[in-house]
This record gives sequence, C-alpha cells and structure tokens, in this order.
Amino acid sequence: MNAASSNQDNSKVSFVNGAALCAEGDVLENIEKLLWSFGENDYIVLDGLDIVCSLYPDTEAKNIQLKAFIDRLIDTERRLCVSLTPRKSEKEDEIFARYWAHNSDQVVILQKLKTGLAR
Repeated sequence: MNAASSNQDNSKVSFVNGAALCAEGDVLENIEKLLWSFGENDYIVLDGLDIVCSLYPDTEAKNIQLKAFIDRLIDTERRLCVSLTPRKSEKEDEIFARYWAHNSDQVVILQKLKTGLAR
C-alpha cells in the first residue's frame, strides 16, 4: 500500500508539545492560532496540555477561563487528540481533564504501565 492510497483524504498528523506553546504571549491565543494554521482534515495531537492549568493564577475566574478555552478549541471543529496528566494535588487539573472528557466525541484513557519490574 502506498502513501497516497493509505491517506485518501489528504490528512496529516501534527504533534504539538504543550510546553512549547508557553514560550511567550498568551498561551490560549497561541494554541488557538496554531490550530487554525493546520488544514481542516489534519489530526492535531496536543501533548502535555495540562501545563495550561499551572500557568494561570489561582483565582475564581480560573475555571471559567479554562472551560472557555476548551470550548473555543472544540468550536474549531478540528480533529484533536489531547494528552494530559492532571496533577493529583490540584483540583483545577482534575476539572480541566473532566471537562475535556465530557465534551469530547471519544475518550481513551491510558494509565501508566505497571509491569512490576520497577522498584
């Protein structure tokens, strides 16, 4: 099978590191602009997106801002794959992850591999 036949809708997969988006400027705007730079049929993997939670100051508006951010990304109607690991000690991280899950078309959860070899 050649590349042309295996990818008939001309889509591609793009990997985006969440930490790299935090270099300068507003993180949410950077991510939103980046999404619009990809083609409509592209699959976009946003890795480490949980870093967004740690960048916002702890205020009452934080959850509202994070939910609005997720809604804006979903409204782009792009093919998104979001990877994040909420910090156990941070309630906002859990809310962020749950909000993503409840608003997603498909949720896949992978946990750390437990082989028993590491001590």
